Amino acid sequence: MEKNKALPLVSFEQAKKLKEIGFDWKVRCYYDLSFGLFNYEGTPNHNFNNGAETISAPTFALALMRFRVEKGWFGNVDVLENMDNKIRWFYDIKKVADFVGTDKNLRSFFYTYKEAETALLDMLIDMELEKKEASNAT
Repeated sequence: MEKNKALPLVSFEQAKKLKEIGFDWKVRCYYDLSFGLFNYEGTPNHNFNNGAETISAPTFALALMRFRVEKGWFGNVDVLENMDNKIRWFYDIKKVADFVGTDKNLRSFFYTYKEAETALLDMLIDMELEKKEASNAT
């Protein structure tokens, strides 16, 4: 049996928020507001956030890279073994320039890598949305 080797895509809700904060990187997949998720077979990749009816659907890796490259935030998921020998996952967010951790790290523990990765991306998106809202208020 062949395993699916494709990298996981962000959720529809995450994709909408990424579009709102200006994600404009080229991707292969997108959400169509009328029809759902699509895989774009053409080359090169395309920025689907230019259209009113489409939303780019990046992989988690690409979305996290965007925060690292464009915003200077490094986020990673790591594993921790508790005293009860159960594995827990957590995320950590640091500013790349000074590599000083924020108070947003180690707040929650998760039972799976995917849960931690999703929470990490949600936190980075929320940080960017808060920054955008604060700049719009001034």
